Amino acid sequence: GGTTITGGRYLPVDAVLGLTSLSPRTTYHARVVATNEHGTVTGGPVTFTTLGTEPVITDVSVGDVGGTTARVSLTVHPGLLRTSVRAEVSASSDFSGARSVELDALSGAASESREATVDGLAPRTVHHLRVVATNRLGTTVSGPVTFTTTGREPSVTGTAATATARSVTVTATIDGGGLAGSAVARLSPDEDLSGAVVSTPVNWSEGSTPQASFTFTDLAPRTAYFVRITATNVLGDASGAVVDVTTRGGAPELGSVTIRNVDTTSADVEAEVDATGLPTSLTVQVAADATFTEDLDEYFLGRFTDEGAVSRRLALVDLRPGRTYFVRYAATNAAGTVRSAAATFATPRPVGIEINDGDESTADTTVTLRVTAPSGAVALRIADNAAMRNARVLPVTGSVPWTLAAATDGPTVRGVWVTFHDEAGRVLAMRSDTITVVPPDDPAPGQPGADEPEDPPADDVAPVVLSARVVKVSTSGAKSGSSTRTRLSVAGRDSVSGITQVQIRTKSGTTRHNVTARKSLSGVFTAPARSGMWVRLVDAAGNSSKWVRVKG
Repeated sequence: GGTTITGGRYLPVDAVLGLTSLSPRTTYHARVVATNEHGTVTGGPVTFTTLGTEPVITDVSVGDVGGTTARVSLTVHPGLLRTSVRAEVSASSDFSGARSVELDALSGAASESREATVDGLAPRTVHHLRVVATNRLGTTVSGPVTFTTTGREPSVTGTAATATARSVTVTATIDGGGLAGSAVARLSPDEDLSGAVVSTPVNWSEGSTPQASFTFTDLAPRTAYFVRITATNVLGDASGAVVDVTTRGGAPELGSVTIRNVDTTSADVEAEVDATGLPTSLTVQVAADATFTEDLDEYFLGRFTDEGAVSRRLALVDLRPGRTYFVRYAATNAAGTVRSAAATFATPRPVGIEINDGDESTADTTVTLRVTAPSGAVALRIADNAAMRNARVLPVTGSVPWTLAAATDGPTVRGVWVTFHDEAGRVLAMRSDTITVVPPDDPAPGQPGADEPEDPPADDVAPVVLSARVVKVSTSGAKSGSSTRTRLSVAGRDSVSGITQVQIRTKSGTTRHNVTARKSLSGVFTAPARSGMWVRLVDAAGNSSKWVRVKG
């Protein structure tokens, strides 16, 4: 190499020449030759030796040993030269068939650390590792380091299965043996798992925790199945226990009935229903007695196929005030019919009075007034006329005996009026009720003229309904403030024991009115509907007439 010194100078000048591409660790001889227009001068020789050494490898170690991987750590001094580094791993001590892992090259005058992960190893095997570093001066090979990879066959424990009507889910705890692997589930209606359906495999990587959960769908309800999970890794496979499970679809399941929002004529009923996956018809039964025979009404809530408890609610309306009701749910599917335990509730009576519990007629002028007072009432004022003349004042009580004016000529409507008063004497409410007083056709037993045979004749003759028609539709507040009331005029006869009861049937049930036994009946009665009614009569011997449709 050379350099040019600018002319016109007469002083010494330092010249620096860089020498490159020299060989390391080599002795060189150098001299300087200077030339100008007057000639050439050659300086004396200089001798020097370049630096550099073979790589030095120290601190080789292996850690984080797994089933198929290990981590190698080492320190390399490059000897001032660019140095390549690799790790060689073999299952043989002579390193035959070794696989290499290249590490980052280095250069310079300082030692540097290197790390690398060696993968693709055979599990549960003794391996030999060495490090090889190479630069221009040669190759250095470290001493061997021996390590053993981990790993074991998988295991499957704790197999459990759950079912819906058309699916089965099976789970288990899998020990993957510290290795990557996979698992499948097999399901069959046969215990030997012949012809089994095989699930999609679940795979896991080395060092992770396997999640074993498999779901089979589109199965037949109410069917027994057998299921098993098998896990596999490079060292082998293992199967869990065969578990039997039956898909759901049994008889419906009903929870207890809850009653809410009870009012004078309405209430909400609710219960949890599990159809178990089968088409299930759900009915609510409402009756006036615990045996569900008196005034039974049934309501259809629908047809369901849910799995798991679902709340089903029904709003009951058009109930009768002051009455006790019994409610139960009935669910039916292909596996059977289930009824819930009965729940009971009582509708409150509205503020007001009722004569003889709502009877529409009486032959006895001595009656009982049922009183329902508003909140805050402390006194009652009762009279037999709307002007409240000759009224009586009584403390608030639930029942008051009262005497009506006798009938004059045939059935006569009599009324009772009441005002409710608070502590300051203020009127809180005014209510009234009426009843038809019917004079008896025959003297009462024991009275002069009464016919009292010692042995009454046997009665197997049913009464006869002579007429039944709607005579009045009003909105009087007599019973419940301002509710609509329908009145029926009913006439009939019974030739032997006498008529004792009038029954009025509608689509919502049957209403019964008791009367004093009589051979001829003519009275007015409250009906629970405006149309679609039938009437029959019952005599003292229990004989019933035919049902007769009420005329509008």
